[in-house]
Amino acid sequence: MLDLPYDLLEVAATGESPRAVPSPPVPGAPAADLVDDALAALLGSARPLILAGRGAVGSGARDDILRLARALDAPVMTTLLAKDLFAGEPENLGIHGSLSHAVAIEELGRIDCVLVVGTALSSFTTDNTALLAGKFVIQIDDRSDAFGRFAPVDLPITGDAAKVMHALCKRLAEADAPAPSGRRVTQLAEAVRALEQKGYHSISGGGTVDMRDAMARLAALLPPGSQVVTDIGRFSTAAWKYLPVEPGRFTVPGAFGSIGLGIATAVGAAASHRDAPTVCVVGDGGAMMGLTELSTAVRHHLPVVLVVLDDHCYGAEYLKLAGLGLKPAHSEVEWPGFAETARALGARAVTVREIDEFAQVAALIEKGNYPLVVEVKADPARRRPHVATAAAGRAH
Repeated sequence: MLDLPYDLLEVAATGESPRAVPSPPVPGAPAADLVDDALAALLGSARPLILAGRGAVGSGARDDILRLARALDAPVMTTLLAKDLFAGEPENLGIHGSLSHAVAIEELGRIDCVLVVGTALSSFTTDNTALLAGKFVIQIDDRSDAFGRFAPVDLPITGDAAKVMHALCKRLAEADAPAPSGRRVTQLAEAVRALEQKGYHSISGGGTVDMRDAMARLAALLPPGSQVVTDIGRFSTAAWKYLPVEPGRFTVPGAFGSIGLGIATAVGAAASHRDAPTVCVVGDGGAMMGLTELSTAVRHHLPVVLVVLDDHCYGAEYLKLAGLGLKPAHSEVEWPGFAETARALGARAVTVREIDEFAQVAALIEKGNYPLVVEVKADPARRRPHVATAAAGRAH
């Protein structure tokens, strides 16, 4: 909340506003001995990994990260906030953490050295440091107080991510190290392709849409430059895995640990970036907590596309209750119609019960009819039918 004194309401803003930061960024090139120590550790490891975070995106370190990865025959991964930074590259193993796919999870168990570029290594990224156990950790960050804040670090290197990565690549070229075979990345890339071809079993049909299908279909409709904001909840893994984004244009207000913050965050993001839509993906419970913020988007004609994945319950609680053999009905709620409510607030709205109905969404986005609310009907019982069926049997 910004509490603005009345006497400042009509005063012109001048200059740059101060920013509260833990410590100032460190300028200049990294220390040469630290660069050598990092390369020695990476070259001496059997299975290194490079992990990039939002700081790597902002500094423009992507190309040198890939350059170093190829020189080491090492895969690359990202934090959630840096998702899709390496999309389409053979070295890419996706998101590091509980969102990792099966190939990445298996490889993480074999990693012996991790080069961490521009990420704080929070518990979400490292599974409370479990994914770093037994690994030599090299961390690059432009703020000295980032080291050891969430996870132990063996070799901290203070400096801008792009500058440090460039120095590592330059020093490695000077060392004239032997070229790697490339077999490791090739094998991992083949395993990832096989996993992607296998896909997943869609449960769309019967008046509800698989959340994963909804995200994949939405991705095909969005214009270049679109921002993505998601709330948190059971639905969010579908959005994080199946809705691609442009690196640096993705936000998750989840660190507070509460659902319901997504819509307000998206409204603020849209106000600062009006040349492309800001897509906000929320669950029905979180939508009910923040739906009044849609009125702000209407008043200011903001390019917001609010996608409500509505399974008529608090989804995480539904699965927990079902898994424990308790009645999932305790988590179910009959919400008012989200499309109806959105129209009452002055927004455009569409209800989607079949995947083909996204054609209406495409037409409205193409015309720039914002704010737009897309109410997608989903069924929690069909999301994990074996859990729901077993729970139903025990309940009877």
